[in-house]
Amino acid sequence: MSIGNLITDINPAPSLGNAVTRKTLDLAVSGAQGTKTLFTVTGTVLIRMCAVCRENVAGATGTISVGISGATAAIIALTTGTDIDAGEIWNDATPNASIEAASTLAQYIITNGADIIATIATADLTDGLLDFYCFWEALSEDGNVVAV
Repeated sequence: MSIGNLITDINPAPSLGNAVTRKTLDLAVSGAQGTKTLFTVTGTVLIRMCAVCRENVAGATGTISVGISGATAAIIALTTGTDIDAGEIWNDATPNASIEAASTLAQYIITNGADIIATIATADLTDGLLDFYCFWEALSEDGNVVAV
């Protein structure tokens, strides 16, 4: 065992990952009900995610969540769109103001082919800008996350 491995084994402190990929979703253009692919995943990766709202989300009763096919709210819980306001950090069902502890971002292991998607349900979202940040690190040699 090398010193590097020994240090990693002794101190497995969670991190945000060694890479970050950003995707902006413009709901004035892409707010219709359905799924929107945010990031493609290859190999196996460890991720943490959040979104920062740049423009209030609008659309009456429209809801939005983030996950993968078959688990559409696994990463960020189903949230009423109008509850997400400019300047807020969205990482769970209750978006917060302008500060959030990084430790609240849950870690997930995602395997090849399980793209990260946003799902808009109940009704269309008609406006808003969300910057999605995917903090990630590769677990397999071919692990990668790319914004779509």
